[in-house]
Amino acid sequence: ENYKLQYGALKEKMHSFPDATFVVWTGAALTEATTTPDEARRTKEFFDWVKTEWDEPGDNIFLWDFYELETEGGPYLKPEYASSPDDPHPTPEFGQRVASLLGQRIVDIIAGKGDSTSLTGAPD
Repeated sequence: ENYKLQYGALKEKMHSFPDATFVVWTGAALTEATTTPDEARRTKEFFDWVKTEWDEPGDNIFLWDFYELETEGGPYLKPEYASSPDDPHPTPEFGQRVASLLGQRIVDIIAGKGDSTSLTGAPD
């Protein structure tokens, strides 16, 4: 609930700059070894809330769904994307692969397609 309040305040502040465009990057996932099942579930629920309720079509805030790229829909950073089971930092290979997706997401937003294209930057 605290995160939701903070995101609400963040949205209000960003909306106070209507001529600016903001890209909010969803947070990173943890490996199964570095979190609890309950924490992983709550994290996934929060980012689902960010995407389905907090994000509003037609405003000046757009998401890049890094969490989805790391988890592919699951609750944890995929093992093949982690530096190690005990280190939730993504591998350099993963970072290189998703960097182009962030670039594509930004291009889509600049082109006015931010509300109609993938939040990950991946082709639809």
